[in-house]
Amino acid sequence: MDRFRLWKRWLLIAGTVMVGFGAALAFLSGMPFFEAFNEQFNAPFWGAEALTGAELSYQRWVNGVLGATMIGWGIFFLFIVKYPLEKKEPWAWSCILFGIVTWFIIDTGISVYFGVYANALLNTALLLLVLVPLAFTKRYLRS
Repeated sequence: MDRFRLWKRWLLIAGTVMVGFGAALAFLSGMPFFEAFNEQFNAPFWGAEALTGAELSYQRWVNGVLGATMIGWGIFFLFIVKYPLEKKEPWAWSCILFGIVTWFIIDTGISVYFGVYANALLNTALLLLVLVPLAFTKRYLRS
C-alpha cells in the first residue's frame, strides 16, 4: 500500500471514530457506563454533587445535540476524505486543515476558560489524530 493510501485510511478511521463517538454521546450518555465520562464534565459546573433530575435532563439534551453535531461533522469529514482528498484535490486538504484548526482553537479555548480540561484533552487527541495524516499527505496533492 502506498503512503498516501495509508494516511487516507487513517483519516477515514478518524472520521469513523468521530461518527461513532457522536452516536454514543447522542444515544448512550445517560447509561451507567457513561457516568465516569460525564463526571469529568460535571465537576467544573456542579462539583462532586449528584445532579438533579433537571440537570440530568439538561446534560442529556446537551450531549444529544453535541453528539448529533459530531455525527454530521464526521460524515462531512468522511465524504471529503473519501472523494476529493482521494483525488488529491488541494482544496479538500485545506478544508480539513482549516476546519479542524478553527474548531480546535474555539472549542478548546472555551473549554479551558470554563475549566473543562477533560474536553481540552479530548480535543487535543482528535486534533493530533487528524493533523498527523494531514502532514504526511500534503506532498501528494496535485499542484
